[in-house]
Amino acid sequence: MEINCIMITAQVIGLAAMIVTVLSLQCRSNQNFYRCQTAGGILFMLNFLLLGAWSGALMNVYSILRPELLRRRHTAMP
Repeated sequence: MEINCIMITAQVIGLAAMIVTVLSLQCRSNQNFYRCQTAGGILFMLNFLLLGAWSGALMNVYSILRPELLRRRHTAMP
């Protein structure tokens, strides 16, 4: 049974995405929380792209944009 290198890479990226997303819950500031959430979303999107799950990658675009928009909104507030 041959193990595909792309599949292993995708699983490692998925694991890293899960770790970043879980660790984001430990962030004390909103800015760091939103940055970690964005990084986790990007890693999950890359994971889905490597696995060939285009619809999953497309759904993660929302999970990337949402924290970025919230982060910018909180920095604009006095």
